[in-house]
Amino acid sequence: MPRIALLCLILLLAGCSCAIHYENLGVADGRKSLSEQQVSGIVRKAQFVPRPMEKGLYHYQSQDIDLWYDPQLETLRIQSSHCVGSGLGAWEARCKTTSKSVARGFTEAGLRLEEVWSSGQETRPVPTKLAAMRVAEAVWVPIYGEENIAAERPFEATLRKGVWHVSGTQPGNVPMVGGVAHLEVRKSDGKVLKVSHGK
Repeated sequence: MPRIALLCLILLLAGCSCAIHYENLGVADGRKSLSEQQVSGIVRKAQFVPRPMEKGLYHYQSQDIDLWYDPQLETLRIQSSHCVGSGLGAWEARCKTTSKSVARGFTEAGLRLEEVWSSGQETRPVPTKLAAMRVAEAVWVPIYGEENIAAERPFEATLRKGVWHVSGTQPGNVPMVGGVAHLEVRKSDGKVLKVSHGK
C-alpha cells in the first residue's frame, strides 16, 4: 500500500477526515525530451522547490503538494493528502490552483498537458507505446505504490490484437519473488481490461 494511502487509513481509523489529490498529466505536444533544467524552470514559477531525485524521477515540493516528473514517459504526477478534521475546502482549492499554475507554465513554454487516464473517462484512444505506458503507470502507482513501480522501470509495451500489454521489468532481468506489474488496455478507446502483479 502506498505510504500516503496508509497514512490516510490510519487517520481514518482514528476518526479524522482524509482526502487525496492525485493527477497524472502527460505532455501532449510541443518539444520532446525535456531536460531537467527546463522542467525545473517551469515548476519553480509555480512555487515548487527541488528535492532529491528519487528512482529516476525528478521531485519537487510546494508546501504539502508533491510533484514528480518522469523523463522516460514525459509525465507529471501531482499529489497531496489532507488528513485533518477541517479546512478540506481550502486545501482542495489550493491543490487545483497549484495544478493550474503548473499547467499554465507548460503552456507558456509551448507545451500542452493532458490527463493521462481517469477511471471515469475511459474513452480516449491509446495510439502509441508511450501512451500505453503512461496509462499503466497512472493505474499502477495508486495500487502498488510509487516505490514498487519505480523499481520496475523501464516499462515494456507490445500491441496484440488491438490491445496494449504493458509490463514492468525486473532489475537485470533476473526473476525475483513478487514478479512485475502488468496491464492490458484497449487501443481504440483506452479501456483498461486487466491489471495484475506477479507473485
